[in-house]
Amino acid sequence: MILMIGLRLGVNAQSARNNELHLYGSVGVKFLQSKSFSYAANISPSIASAIGGGAIWQKSNFQFGGEFFYTNATKHIAGYRSAYSGVNINFVGGYRVDLDNTFRLSIQSGIGYSLNHMYISDESLVSHDHISTDIFHNNNYSIPVSVMLQRVHSRGTFMGLKVGYNFNINTNHWKYMEGTTTHHFTTGSDGLFVQLILGGLMQLE
Repeated sequence: MILMIGLRLGVNAQSARNNELHLYGSVGVKFLQSKSFSYAANISPSIASAIGGGAIWQKSNFQFGGEFFYTNATKHIAGYRSAYSGVNINFVGGYRVDLDNTFRLSIQSGIGYSLNHMYISDESLVSHDHISTDIFHNNNYSIPVSVMLQRVHSRGTFMGLKVGYNFNINTNHWKYMEGTTTHHFTTGSDGLFVQLILGGLMQLE
């Protein structure tokens, strides 16, 4: 059975020896770690929506490229309102196997950088047009690891499902936006993400 699988992958690898550029957009979700920020309630969101895009160069079975996505989420609890936003930029490499003439499976990893902000408003202190708001920020490096299943159409378009995890390399302290005071909370922005991929591919000479 192992020999049969090896032969199948070998045949598929031969059929995948091409030179392609993949351009795509993505929508999905990112699961966030809970953060208390010394408030009475756990007011940080636990899940955020994500939208982004990327470009992948495919040479034979190997992949190289970059991607980005923007995430945001809000939460109301115990008289507080929190708003999270973040930008992730990843440079990735990977390996692709053709399961058949339509479906492709890719494994990717690389290096990423994220910029994250959290706005926390105490709605009980609203006075006319003024709201008491604390702003925190956290920037860190990560290693994204993901698996993507694609379905490629004959006209050169594709759709796929991508599931992965961002592993933080460094755990930066969250800081107040104004000033350099370091907040005691040190959890980063690593977490699971799920994306729906839609795009097209171009054959390169």
